[in-house]
Amino acid sequence: ITASYVNADKMEHTAWDLYADYTMQFDNVGMFRLGLQGTLIDKYTYDFGGGNSGDGMGQQNLGIDVIPPLPELRLVGTVNWNLGDHAVMVRARWNDEVDASFSGEVLESLTYIDLTYSYSGRGWSGDNSITTFEIGARNLTDEYPKPDGAFGAGIELALHDPRGRMLFGRIKHEF
Repeated sequence: ITASYVNADKMEHTAWDLYADYTMQFDNVGMFRLGLQGTLIDKYTYDFGGGNSGDGMGQQNLGIDVIPPLPELRLVGTVNWNLGDHAVMVRARWNDEVDASFSGEVLESLTYIDLTYSYSGRGWSGDNSITTFEIGARNLTDEYPKPDGAFGAGIELALHDPRGRMLFGRIKHEF
């Protein structure tokens, strides 16, 4: 096996990250916590020398090992609700579309919705014990990405999840 290592002569990357949380407490209906996280890529240029340069923003970058797929915008929004021993979390995860490297297609933007409910019982097997029951779903609406056609019909795993809806249940006991 003959392999080569490419080192960039120059790379410039500018991005803006946003993290925001807000908590509201209501006497009769509990506490709500709203959250938003986002990344906006403003610039991602590279120069490997020998005329091999470009802009990776909004691209799949499949042929460039050192640059991942780079959607211009990524957002994650959450709503958490707590009342006593009950809690619910709803999360939306979204990536902007990117141009596929080899197929000429666009890797579509998708929104994945996650939902979790949990109940915590305290003191069931001793004064300091906590037993938590949790049920939920990742990708609740069963979104599935359109294959990009590269290498037979690939899914870009850095952006999309090919597993579809996943249901789960957990029991956690602390003592």
